[in-house]
Amino acid sequence: MKRPTAKKYRSALLSPAVLAFAMGLLSSSGAAASCGVESCPLDHSALKSVKSDLPGALSLSVKFEDIHQDVPRFGRQRVAFQQVRRPDHDEIETSTRTTTLRASYTLTSTWSFDVAVPVVRRRHSHISFHGHHGNDAEGAHAHERPVASAEDDDDGAAGHAHDDVGTLETWHYTELGDITAWSRLKFDGGTSAQRQLVAGLGLSLPTASTQVRNNAGTLAEPSLQPGFGGLGILAELSSLGSLTVPLISSQHPSRWYTSARVRMNLAGNDGYRFGHEALGHVGLKIPVSGRFNALSQVSYSWRGEDGPGSAGELVDATGGTYAYLSPGLQIALTDGLSVYGYYQLPLYQRVNDVQITSDRNLIIGLGFDR
Repeated sequence: MKRPTAKKYRSALLSPAVLAFAMGLLSSSGAAASCGVESCPLDHSALKSVKSDLPGALSLSVKFEDIHQDVPRFGRQRVAFQQVRRPDHDEIETSTRTTTLRASYTLTSTWSFDVAVPVVRRRHSHISFHGHHGNDAEGAHAHERPVASAEDDDDGAAGHAHDDVGTLETWHYTELGDITAWSRLKFDGGTSAQRQLVAGLGLSLPTASTQVRNNAGTLAEPSLQPGFGGLGILAELSSLGSLTVPLISSQHPSRWYTSARVRMNLAGNDGYRFGHEALGHVGLKIPVSGRFNALSQVSYSWRGEDGPGSAGELVDATGGTYAYLSPGLQIALTDGLSVYGYYQLPLYQRVNDVQITSDRNLIIGLGFDR
């Protein structure tokens, strides 16, 4: 049986009544665990200047990430909208624009501490089917409005397991995310060392709201909330070193770096636990001139399936494996002040069940070392 496509579904939205309803609800940006990757997997170790390793050094930065997810994927295969149906809801679009403020202070030649505060601007839309517990949220039924019925589908969708296309639901919010704090130990200490080994431990604090609702009063599922709802335990190990690149002046040495990070998530509201995570990075920082650094990084990201606890959520469409190539550029504006950007492209994406993924991610940042 022919499945409805995204193009066909969107054309159904163009009826005057549906369009008015959609315009009243649709606006803005976000990402959720059940909808693919929610943050750009990158290691920013090479972006700091040498003087940030000095005792008493203070580093400040602001980073902007843009992830737009509208590509349905089943396992590794790219599929059409609703080609693989879900029993609860079918994702249309989800995007995240996250602005993160970070402060790092070097206590001694070996110890440093930093804090990151994210602000998440999120938009999400999906088609929810009757019987999905999200429709039973407080006050939701009074605002339900089906976007199209099976009779409108001249391709025979009425014979599908779903008796109609469902209800359009959207969320749009800007909220504080979970604050993270790190403590790092640099084993070799010296700023002129050819190689550094750094170990870090951190905590992700459940500072973000887990009670975000849309305009209809429907509570967002846990994976759509701005925070994890529970404590996260973080650990990392990284290595940085210098290397000689032909035709590049030795006055400004090139740098290589590798890192590995894990995140263990504890249960939050109703015992819901986000899947544990593992990240790996390999990158280069090559000075093109006194002010310009060429950046390149390959990143690997794995996330396990979520644990539903007593929340009643379906978690089979959570978790996956990703690999990205991220070319970038760093420009020194003044002494200690620099701007940088990465354009992140997927090399490999494999998701559990069907999720929506992105074709590109964008990261822009401004850093200051004093």
